[in-house]
Amino acid sequence: TFFHQALAGAALACVGPASARSTAPERGPGGTQRAEFDGTLAFLREGFLFIPNRCNSLNSDVFETRLLFKKVICLNGYNAAKMFYDTHLFERRNAAPERMRRTLTGDGGVQSLDDAAHRTRKAMFLSLMTPGKLGRFTSILNRELNGASLLWMGKKKVTLFEEMQEILFRSACAWSGVPLTDAEARKRADDMGKMVDGFAAIGCRNYRAKLARKRSEAWMVDVIEKVRRNELAAPQGAALHTMTWHKDGNGQLLPGNTVAVEMLNIVRPITAIATYVTFAALALHDHPRCAASLRGGDDEDYQVFVQEVRRYYPFTPFVLAKVRKDFDWQGVHFPAGRAVLLSAYGVDHDPELWPNPEQFDPQRFRNWDG
Repeated sequence: TFFHQALAGAALACVGPASARSTAPERGPGGTQRAEFDGTLAFLREGFLFIPNRCNSLNSDVFETRLLFKKVICLNGYNAAKMFYDTHLFERRNAAPERMRRTLTGDGGVQSLDDAAHRTRKAMFLSLMTPGKLGRFTSILNRELNGASLLWMGKKKVTLFEEMQEILFRSACAWSGVPLTDAEARKRADDMGKMVDGFAAIGCRNYRAKLARKRSEAWMVDVIEKVRRNELAAPQGAALHTMTWHKDGNGQLLPGNTVAVEMLNIVRPITAIATYVTFAALALHDHPRCAASLRGGDDEDYQVFVQEVRRYYPFTPFVLAKVRKDFDWQGVHFPAGRAVLLSAYGVDHDPELWPNPEQFDPQRFRNWDG
């Protein structure tokens, strides 16, 4: 499946030619461009290239298909991305399928909110992103990395991805104020990874992701309840304190399970950065000139390198939304309530945005306009 492709063979997947192409395009009612009747099996086979493949063969930024027999509209490219984030046209509430909410995102989190409720919850997250607080996270992460590197020196083999998951998870917990023992760190970090790895899988991997979500939410709810009963101290200004005592637009504390979901929206994505760290190591291996320039480089050298890693390698195949009201775009009708998928990988490899997109070139970000 596509997430296994991403983590096990990402470099080959994104630099090699697409081996699987869509079937011959059809025209739906009103001229809507269509791929195959149901694209589920092709999606699992092609992964990150599923949407770009079909947009290329259809010579269009939009097409309609079915996934798990449900109609969806798929988007790709620069203009589609600009349109996708128009909040007058799209909403996020209930856009994610149940299998994603039961594994990756949980129920009631910021990803599922719109309008004023979304802005209020987002402001809570942004209050944690001040330079001082981010600097504190950097210090914690450096401490964890230095400690781990001493242990690595005594080993014959180190699996970077697994090690970075635990390091980042430990750092996320320490930064956000969540208590964590050494005995439970690897197991809980592994659960964070399972949620990311299994949300789009079918069968055992998806089931493991659901179990990991249940365990993680139960653990976090217990922590939050102890804070509210004054049995556990949450550092002022840390994510645990901020979220536990955050009030919604009606002046009410968030339910404990909602706070747990939002706390996991802090520690899970930070843990998931292990994927980017692994891709960065792969990039340094495949492009030794980058490694040489970074050894004597400054902050800008690091910044452009990291940006190109994020652009070049696959991380998430698409982002989701739901049509808020009927409208038409590029001759295609978007009915209210229809699920829409924007190819994140496709936008990051759009030749209209990125000259020579299949070439790894950090220098493209030197004068990037954002």
